[in-house]
Amino acid sequence: MEYYVGYIFTYSEDYPNIAKWCNENRKVIKQIENDANGQRQFKIQESMIFIQTEEQVLDKLRYRRGCECFTFINRGALWYNTLTKEQQQELNTWYQAWLNVPQVYLETKPEDIETIIPAKPIWLD
Repeated sequence: MEYYVGYIFTYSEDYPNIAKWCNENRKVIKQIENDANGQRQFKIQESMIFIQTEEQVLDKLRYRRGCECFTFINRGALWYNTLTKEQQQELNTWYQAWLNVPQVYLETKPEDIETIIPAKPIWLD
């Protein structure tokens, strides 16, 4: 069966299949008025869009920085001593760019956050 936004159906054994399709396609099921026979009716709708506050976006950016950047930055002297001077400089530049991400976000408010995320040096594993 083909499901789509706006599809109206009554509760039946097919409900689990519809619910699964909605979950996979980021749609929601909303109960609407009963049909003429008194059966519960449902309608497939677009999922709700949650608007994040500025502080929520900044918190996510800081968390991502911790996961993607600080795991390398906090490795310690033994690891740093294995890097070339060029690698150390590239790592420092990348680290500074990550530190600037919250401020860059505040100044530019990009629609696509990925545009302000610094590219990880290719030699990092």
